[in-house]
Amino acid sequence: MTKARKIPSSVVLLGAKWAVRIADWNDGSMEDFGETDYSSQTITLFTGPHVRWPQKGSMQQTLLHECIHAALSTSGHGELLGDKQEEAVVIALEQALMPLIQKGVFDE
Repeated sequence: MTKARKIPSSVVLLGAKWAVRIADWNDGSMEDFGETDYSSQTITLFTGPHVRWPQKGSMQQTLLHECIHAALSTSGHGELLGDKQEEAVVIALEQALMPLIQKGVFDE
């Protein structure tokens, strides 16, 4: 297994730069670990006393999840899917790709 990597301040997806930020979500009103703001091209990962990351590497997995949402939006394919369908596709890709990333399959 590869060493956990730092969360980058931005990512480039299909030629579009997306800001990545970590924000304190301290009121406990959300169940999500992250969100993608399409209008500002910002991915936010939540932290704080009410955010319970289930395991080590979960923040990286959430970043991957949100990057897939962002890539679908950037490519225009997200508009072809309803919200439930998009989330199903994103979860499937996240769960398929994360173990490969963690094993370093794509490392040089």
